[in-house]
Amino acid sequence: MTASSSARPHKPQPMNLRKMPLRAAITPLLKSKSYLVLLFLCAVSLHAAGAAPGLVPGETFSIRFPDLPPTFYRLDTEEKIPTQMTVFLPTNYESNRKHPLLIFLEGGNGGGATNPKAARALSEEKDFVCVILPLFKEKLLPKQPPGNGSNIPRILMRPEEATYMWPIFKKMLAGLDEVVPNLDPEHQIIGGFSNGAHTIAAMIDDANCDLSQRFSGFFLVEGGMRIQRFEALKGKPILMVWGHERLRAKGQTNCDAALAVGARATLYIMNNVGHDFPVREYPAVRAWLRGELWVPPVAAATTAAKQEKESDQTKTGTVKKVDVEAKQLVVMAARGLTFTITDSTKIQQQGKPLKLSDVKLEANVSVDYVKDGDKRTARKIVILKDTPAGGESMQIQADAQLQSATTHPMQYYLSLPKNWSANRAWPVLVAPNAHYGDKGKHIAFFAAERDARKADFIIVAPLVINADRVSDMTEYRGAVADAISAADAASPSGRRDETARGKFDSDGIMAILKDVQKLHHGEDKVYITGFSSSTHVAYMMLFTHPELLKGVIINSGVYLGRGVDEAHIPLMNSPERVNLPIKYIVGEEDRGYEKYSENWQEARAKLLGYGHPASKMQMEVIKPGNSEHLSAGHYWFPTRIFDFCAAAELALQK
Repeated sequence: MTASSSARPHKPQPMNLRKMPLRAAITPLLKSKSYLVLLFLCAVSLHAAGAAPGLVPGETFSIRFPDLPPTFYRLDTEEKIPTQMTVFLPTNYESNRKHPLLIFLEGGNGGGATNPKAARALSEEKDFVCVILPLFKEKLLPKQPPGNGSNIPRILMRPEEATYMWPIFKKMLAGLDEVVPNLDPEHQIIGGFSNGAHTIAAMIDDANCDLSQRFSGFFLVEGGMRIQRFEALKGKPILMVWGHERLRAKGQTNCDAALAVGARATLYIMNNVGHDFPVREYPAVRAWLRGELWVPPVAAATTAAKQEKESDQTKTGTVKKVDVEAKQLVVMAARGLTFTITDSTKIQQQGKPLKLSDVKLEANVSVDYVKDGDKRTARKIVILKDTPAGGESMQIQADAQLQSATTHPMQYYLSLPKNWSANRAWPVLVAPNAHYGDKGKHIAFFAAERDARKADFIIVAPLVINADRVSDMTEYRGAVADAISAADAASPSGRRDETARGKFDSDGIMAILKDVQKLHHGEDKVYITGFSSSTHVAYMMLFTHPELLKGVIINSGVYLGRGVDEAHIPLMNSPERVNLPIKYIVGEEDRGYEKYSENWQEARAKLLGYGHPASKMQMEVIKPGNSEHLSAGHYWFPTRIFDFCAAAELALQK
């Protein structure tokens, strides 16, 4: 974190959340339609006499104010959305303790204030009651033809608008205090991005606004550069976050001015982001919120590299070379690493001792070693559980033959449990191929894991098109390949028509599920997982067809919106989403670990906005040297996938 260059760097004082009493009250309004009507008619009907009954951690609700003016968003879009604030109760809510408050104001026209997703992500849904407020304008300039920034004067929040907006905010905050009477008055933070930050700065500068008395801390992201009345912030923390290179100097000037009058100011610079507030920058703001010292990723990586040189380590990866004569093993982890094998090096698989010559190419291994300079000496090598015996490639089971859906050209492999019969319905796990080159062989991993734990799952491995070259797919040569190739060529990029490909995969999977239900007595709802490229397919089904799913496991991949129309998400806030468990799994030594993890946080924020509760979403990072000897690289994790499915099945039985 960058501090002022002309004043002593200031570390924000810790808020000491561990010792902070946390107490709040909330009402799960979404569960009561009649109560929503009452709220709409009466604005706020709960009173501060005590915590309202039936309050549940992790709940989201809206408070509507029909007597207040329309929002900036409504004036701008003419969408008939009510004037409201939306509140999220932290997952560790306790009714007999106080909670800090975190409010975040969006940029642009402020949005409809339907989901405090930024505050939820910044707080990790813990400790803070998260709130989103809308923005307000008394008058809106006429809309101009687009281009050349002609509408900036119409959109930009001006300092004089604080006088109009603050009384509205005060009424909304009073409503919040009634519904949540136990907010901690000593720990209330307000922040905003772009126009939201301009709004906060305008209210700080207006002597008639007592926003600086109401709140104990402030953070401004890519906005608020015109702030002048820093004396109003004396003794209070303020974080200024800038990414736009042209405005960083002004950010430094403001930080210096705030420090000069006694504000506890901090400047943080976001690199290579422009006018944005990407999820990857949230950890710095999160650390400031909690009064913690933020260690930038570069510094953290340098520290980790230094520690790596001084201690024993473990790496997981794929064997690329076995040199028995030179006593060396080359393993591809994040990069190729060469390990020296000595007489004391232990090599084993499933507890059975092996020799170096027993290690096969492409085997997944975990290597415990000592590093001395550039030399890595292996102490112990374990051929991992997700590697077939002796490093051989697993073969598709004889009963898992390629077949076609009866009403769609999609082809798939299917494996039935050994105790299958037609006398009952069976749970189904759908695991599309990551890439065509796999040819569905991954079904062997899942079948082996299922049989080892005597699970009852039908396993289906559809051969999806997804991102692969259809010209290489012998199974789809002819009409299918020709149609997809033509759609690809006609797409704006000339590369891939994501809509056509997504429709083929979605329709094909749904046709397969109907066959599995009819022919093999599969259950109506299924579990779906995806690995690497096929996570696009799993995400597509999650976003577009939650009604078909019992659970979703995303294994080492990203969400890019393929096959998803985010403007028309079905079943938002429905029981099909609220009750759906979701898990994200990634190996810490996966070369895409950082990108995948950041992307998961972005996808998770979208899912929260569509009605998936935080309590139903989990993330697991597979660490190197884990007790189960699972690879921490870029691999399927069938053991973890079946663990998730088994836990979900058990929860459904309760």
